[in-house]
Amino acid sequence: MSDRTHTVDVAVLGAGPAGVATACALRRLGHTVTLFGRGRQRALEGVSVRALALLENYGLSRAAACATQPAERGGRWGGSPVSAGHEFIVDRMVFDRALRDDAAAHGICLEEEFALAIETETGGYRVRTRSGTHGAGVLIDARGRRTGRALARGPSLIALAQHLSAVRARPARTLIWPLDDGWCWFASDGAGGAVVQLIAASRGLARSTAPAQRLRECLGALAARDSALRCAQLEGEPDARAASARLSAPERLAPGSLSAGDAAVAMDPLSGHGLYEALAWAGAASAAAHTHLEGHSWEPVERFLTERARERWRAGTALAAGFYRQQATSTPTAFWRHCADAYAQLAGSRAPARRPQSHWQLRPVLNGSLIEMRRVAVTEERPRGVWQVERVELARLEEFFLAQPAADVPQAARYLARPPAAVASAVGWLRACGLLERDGKTPQERVVNR
Repeated sequence: MSDRTHTVDVAVLGAGPAGVATACALRRLGHTVTLFGRGRQRALEGVSVRALALLENYGLSRAAACATQPAERGGRWGGSPVSAGHEFIVDRMVFDRALRDDAAAHGICLEEEFALAIETETGGYRVRTRSGTHGAGVLIDARGRRTGRALARGPSLIALAQHLSAVRARPARTLIWPLDDGWCWFASDGAGGAVVQLIAASRGLARSTAPAQRLRECLGALAARDSALRCAQLEGEPDARAASARLSAPERLAPGSLSAGDAAVAMDPLSGHGLYEALAWAGAASAAAHTHLEGHSWEPVERFLTERARERWRAGTALAAGFYRQQATSTPTAFWRHCADAYAQLAGSRAPARRPQSHWQLRPVLNGSLIEMRRVAVTEERPRGVWQVERVELARLEEFFLAQPAADVPQAARYLARPPAAVASAVGWLRACGLLERDGKTPQERVVNR
């Protein structure tokens, strides 16, 4: 091992979508970043329209360019045909290489090796690799769902995938089909790449036939419904990956240390939002790192990240519960009933205590590139609170009308330096929540009645 040492503002572990997007967001904020890790091996994955928009937003144009044409959706779910919406199919090996090229274009230092050890030191962290030691003020773990200890997890699932040959190249398309003990997914990227994947209970697979045989059965089930797959042949060796949903983000975070993407919250593959969720972490993770590096208090950052992770976990498990319950209605086997019940229990087990009405609370919010404490309007639908509506700060709006009960919307707009239409929308939102009522009238009503 070399003894060379480098020091940067931020070390990001993991060169996948979450790690690269976070690193690029930090470079835009002026921080020096070292990115550790390598890309995925050959695999196909879906990129949603929302995920594509995030790639463009973070300046990952080379990765976004990998999504060349929308894939047609087909198959059945819950007893009904699947056809709504579309996604783009990308080869993860090509996609991840494009991500790394984007990172290099942003001026990020790339270390295509893994961390052997992580040590704390005064004012930051040290990452040891085979080639040397790297110091950083902030450490971000974006190494995926296999990282760290799971605080909660969904049903134990495994994904078996294998590439296919003798598949018609065009058009790009996907096909999903449920089995009694799992579900199959086929994808073609429209350029000759095709893959079949089976998601099933990991214990069931361990007790049943060999993985290759299960994939042959899966391909046979798909070919029986789609004649274009009848000549398809399995190619290469099966690849097995953990597919269980995981909540790994701890409730207590050491100052300057955080996780992002699947390393924080990994969704069930049935949700179809894995890559989007990974990219969506970049804004929060980069703001957390930036807030710490700017010398602000760590406590609001820790609370914001913890609450965000648990909110995403509740939303993801509730979504998965709905999908599994939908299929369990038409295929009431032990697998589908167990997954639906397990996810429903997880979605409700960490739900916050309900309050009888909307109220104001001091909570951490994402304000541009910083995490700050602000008064927010908490509702049953928005338990983490809302602090802005159309970029109108709700607490300042409420304080203005409390101080000037006779004021109207145009006056509030001038005070807040926001368009009257935006202020009117914010007033309407507070009115709907019951947080801006005085003498039975809202500011809009005063304008109308004058």
